[in-house]
Amino acid sequence: MSDRFFFDGPLGPGDVALAGPEAHHLATVRRFRRGDTVVLFNGDGREYPARVVETGKKQVTLHVLRTEAPARELGFPLHIAAALPKGDRGDFLIEKLTELGVTDFTPLVTERAVVKAGDAKAEKLRRAVIEASKQCGRNVLK
Repeated sequence: MSDRFFFDGPLGPGDVALAGPEAHHLATVRRFRRGDTVVLFNGDGREYPARVVETGKKQVTLHVLRTEAPARELGFPLHIAAALPKGDRGDFLIEKLTELGVTDFTPLVTERAVVKAGDAKAEKLRRAVIEASKQCGRNVLK
């Protein structure tokens, strides 16, 4: 399992408060405690090693130690366009494309398309991109 967690906001050296599902995952599921080290990322291309300062039921306080910018992205943009398959296969497609280094995805509307792209579907796919990025080490979200 990865010790990487997504923070939706600007990051830099100093204290940050992680809340929501990521805080729950860090404190309850993974059972990180005070003094443990994790890596935060927010999609800006950098990662932020941080030390756990305090864990609570709904919030975790972390101290960001430094900023690192590892080169993990492809040297060229990779754009894929495809119709979204129905069910969980759409999430699987986005997950694998993220792991392969795809920078842009365009969902195609086809004559026989079943899946309609809407705000709820876009948020679900964004979550799939974040989860895949946590696993594969990518720091850029698009």
